[in-house]
Amino acid sequence: MIINVTQYNNFIKALIDNEPLLSKMSVCGEVSNMRLSGEGIFLTLKDAFCQMDCFCYLDKISDKAFQQLETGVEVVVEGSTTLYKNGKIGFFVNKLTPLTAKGEQYLKLQELKKKLAELGFFDRERKKTLPKYIFDIGVVTSLNGAVLHDIFNVISRRNRYAKLHLYDVRVQGDNAAGQIAQGIKTLSKENVDVIIIARGGGSKEDLAAFDSEEVAIALRDCDKPTVSAVGHETDFSICDFCADLRAGTPSIAAEMVTDFDVDYDFGTAFDRLNTNMYEIVQQKKADFNGLLGKIEKNAQLKSERLWNNLVLKMDKSLYFLKNKLDNNKANADFALKKIKVLSPENVLGSGKAIVVKGKERVFSVNDVSVGDEIEVYFSDGEVKAKISEVKNGF
Repeated sequence: MIINVTQYNNFIKALIDNEPLLSKMSVCGEVSNMRLSGEGIFLTLKDAFCQMDCFCYLDKISDKAFQQLETGVEVVVEGSTTLYKNGKIGFFVNKLTPLTAKGEQYLKLQELKKKLAELGFFDRERKKTLPKYIFDIGVVTSLNGAVLHDIFNVISRRNRYAKLHLYDVRVQGDNAAGQIAQGIKTLSKENVDVIIIARGGGSKEDLAAFDSEEVAIALRDCDKPTVSAVGHETDFSICDFCADLRAGTPSIAAEMVTDFDVDYDFGTAFDRLNTNMYEIVQQKKADFNGLLGKIEKNAQLKSERLWNNLVLKMDKSLYFLKNKLDNNKANADFALKKIKVLSPENVLGSGKAIVVKGKERVFSVNDVSVGDEIEVYFSDGEVKAKISEVKNGF
């Protein structure tokens, strides 16, 4: 028998509505993710292992209970289970009673924050500053989400010479904290200028991996400057407190590490070099002219030979300074051309593509095998592919 989605949901809803145990029950848990919506309030109820979504009309909560209601408070809710049209199961609350103490999960998190603060994990004195120029950027995040695309788009637009070093991790669920910590440790040993730890928004439970001691220790021991970009602007995690800098969103983090204009700064630096060299030449010329003026006033030194030697030395000095200035200009022009040729923007703009397997660039058919998953970046987007055949030569 084949049924559509609506029929399936109606069948499940009928089972739930006709189950007496689910029509009136009491559940105890810890409050999280509260938000007001019209005449009601949405909240998540959780324990150490699971969570459930709840909804309660405000008139079902007494004024006293509402004043006690906050994140971390343990409550008992009485009500019934329901299935919404979007296919999600929720709990419709008819009565909510706060208990006297904070929940166990909330207390554990507060204890961890206190412990880390006392050990100096959050101290400003240990925070590293971002370097002036950043070209190699490490990113610890999931390669499957929109976060990486947001970071890539911002960085490629603001710094065409930048190179991303990616470390793919789970950002929630089992083993997520361990993978994030390992990503920080691995990139800390690579040739990167900064490391961004990022994930998109979510509930407090979704961000739990970034509230772990394991991630905090990895950030404390990291040799490179770190930027935490976890969740929304209003979300704060232990990762935020331990990192050297916090960004409200992954896109903001990408802007922070590209807060300079390479071409403009390079041009102004070259202009300053020219100006300084010109001023040195003029000063040396003035010194020579002053010395020659004194020589003219001294009859004993007015010999044609001495005069010619001094003029020759002056000409040699001026020639040396001019050559040095020309060489510096030539070196600067060559460096700028080399940067532009090697930039990812130039490679992609010339009709070529960048192929990545895992976190490494692919330069040869010998670098891939049948079954490998790869990503191909073009100037106007990217594609993901799986290798079905490998051939050497043409």
